[in-house]
Amino acid sequence: MARANRLQFIILAEGKRDYDFARGYLQQRCGRHRTEFTRAQTLNAGRGSGEQQVRERFAAELRALRAYGGKNRFLVVMTDGDGGSPADRRAQLEARESRRPDDQAAIIVPCRNLESWFAWLDGVFEDEDIDYKPRYRSDKPMNRGKRMADVCNDVEPPTPPRSLREACAELTRVL
Repeated sequence: MARANRLQFIILAEGKRDYDFARGYLQQRCGRHRTEFTRAQTLNAGRGSGEQQVRERFAAELRALRAYGGKNRFLVVMTDGDGGSPADRRAQLEARESRRPDDQAAIIVPCRNLESWFAWLDGVFEDEDIDYKPRYRSDKPMNRGKRMADVCNDVEPPTPPRSLREACAELTRVL
């Protein structure tokens, strides 16, 4: 496929696990040969707050997306809710730069962390406020992202957690 026809994604994530999850999701949803990841902004483990880094970079990345103006370029932001609501985290990001209806930017926020969605996929999910991170520390986020794309594309998926329904809606709106 010609490079000009590929979908270009900029992923702004708290860390490598979030980046890998988003990349796996997007490759499964859009096709591995149709996707290109032009830039990733992630923070190395132990180097400060990933959430703060995402919050500080969001406005600049959104403005860069607008300046490009291409129909095949997208911004996908992955940040944990850390126990707060996804709506609150989105509002925090948009306080610096509001998204416009035509912005091809999705903000994906698990209520606690990404691993709560992994627990839901495995059928051991109880509550979005439980920290499942220790249980899934050695899990492969890219594989989970691919599975999640199948769930989001399913016509009648089993009832997912609220933050996951919102994430699927965000990505469907943009893609």
